[in-house]
Order: sequence, then structure tokens, then C-alpha cells
Amino acid sequence: MEYITFCIPYYGKELVHTELLRRSIESIRLYYPTNPILVCKTSDSHLPEDLSGVEVYSTFVDGSHIYAAIELLTRVCKTKHFLICHDSMFLMKPLPDSVLHKPLYPLWHFNEYNCYFHDTYIQSLTTAILIDNKEIFLQKFTESKEWNGIFGPAFGGTLETLKILWKILNIQKETIGPYLGRTGLMGAERLIAIVCIYMGLDTKESLNGNIYKHPNVFNVDVDIPDLSTVNYDSYFLKVWRKR
Repeated sequence: MEYITFCIPYYGKELVHTELLRRSIESIRLYYPTNPILVCKTSDSHLPEDLSGVEVYSTFVDGSHIYAAIELLTRVCKTKHFLICHDSMFLMKPLPDSVLHKPLYPLWHFNEYNCYFHDTYIQSLTTAILIDNKEIFLQKFTESKEWNGIFGPAFGGTLETLKILWKILNIQKETIGPYLGRTGLMGAERLIAIVCIYMGLDTKESLNGNIYKHPNVFNVDVDIPDLSTVNYDSYFLKVWRKR
């Protein structure tokens, strides 16, 4: 398969988190031994001892998570294709060739809680975005359930599409406050989905399906399993650990 750059935003401080990252990288290397892997870490993250063949970068702002991964890829990615996944996501089999023909695709989607956040918070996230008729567009999609959120948000696509997305988001160090932390991460699952709709991208279907059909979904007490024993027809597996 043509090269895909894998990017993993990482903010682990405990041994279990370093193990998650190590296992995630190993799962990618099993099927893509020479593809670039970027780790985008916060300033106080603890890394596994042996990360040979992996490029490690510091996030442009601590707490920016997925936004940091996007910002990093737009600066340093040298391949046509990218894929952003969490350190708690593990590749279970080679990706389908079809991903090389999609400008952007979610790893998982959801539509159960698209309107989870109050309109005032969504508005705070969209203050800076560069879209036409913003108020009308946002009202249409924040009040509707006829679209899917991008779980994570973890997704892949072409670098060209990602650069356009990042330009529209228009996030700067000076304006990133509302996007930080866990709440900002959950907001990103909806904000990026909405901006994708504005860009004319079809993100209704995801690579792995609805996240609510994932085994042990949101169960933080499940350990990292032996991937060969998992009964889940998917390209990736996700585990949940408290941060």
C-alpha cells in the first residue's frame, strides 16, 4: 500500500499509558513496518524506553490533543495520506485499499449524542472558523441529528484535505483556549464533523462502524486484550483508560 503517515497524539503520565502507546505502535508496525509514525506528546508525557523508528514531537500547545496532531501533520507530514489514532487504538489488520481514494474518513462514528453540548459552547468553538454564512450553517447542524459525529476524533485521509480543514478551523495559540482539555476533545468530535459537512465531505460511514457497537464500549476496567482473541470485525480496536 502507498505510504500513510500514522500520527498518535499522546498525553500519558502512568505506566499503563506508556504500555498503551507501545502496543499501539507495535500493532501498526506489524502490518506497516516502514510507514512513518509520529508521536505528538505533551510536555510532561512519559514515553516508552524504546521508540526506534518513531518520530517524537512536542505538541504546539499542551492539552490540544487532536488539534495538535493536525497542526503537526500539516507541518511535517511528507506523505500524501495520513491517519490519526489514539494511543489506545490498535490496528487489527491491514487497511483496505479504499482508504486511499477517500479525502477524509472517520475511524468510528456516532449519532446518539450529536447535540450533547449546549449551543453556547458550540458557538464558542466556532468563533474563529472561516466559513460562509456561518450562523445559518451552524444553526442548521447544531439543531439537527441528521449527521454523524467523528469519534475521537480519529480519522484519516489526504494531507491536502487536512490542510484545508486546518485552515478553515483557523485555530491559533492565542485562540485555542476553548478547544483544550477533555471537553475540547469531545467538542472536536462534533466541530470537525460539522466542518467536514461544510467542505462537502461524506463522513456518514466510518472505517470501523458505530462506536456504540464496539465491545466493552466506554468500560475503563478492561485491560489491553490479546488482539488475536478479540471477536470484533474491525480494522481497529479501542480500549478506554482513565487519564
